[in-house]
Amino acid sequence: MHISIASYAFHGLLGQGAIDVFGYLESVKYRYGLDAADIWNGMLVSTEEDYLRTVREALDERELTLVNLCVDGAHLWDPDPAERDRLYATARANLRAAVILGARTVRLDMGGHELEM
Repeated sequence: MHISIASYAFHGLLGQGAIDVFGYLESVKYRYGLDAADIWNGMLVSTEEDYLRTVREALDERELTLVNLCVDGAHLWDPDPAERDRLYATARANLRAAVILGARTVRLDMGGHELEM
């Protein structure tokens, strides 16, 4: 069984500038002794391939399995067509990131709050 701590749990520290994705991976591996990570896309500063490959190397160096990439800001439905296009582009970028990072699963929200949805 793999146990992980979602990096979103550290969003307060991230907001204070006290941790980044690399500090999260260090904590998961060496402070908590875990073998799996669950990265929230808010921890990633970019979806550019070079940056993602650096994160992937950090996962591999620590022998961590990325069990989930938790994606906010890419929900599947919005009544505004322009917003749907933006969300779709964000979803595609994060799905590509998940492949590069070796994520076993990806979480996207459904979105929408309208009854006609």
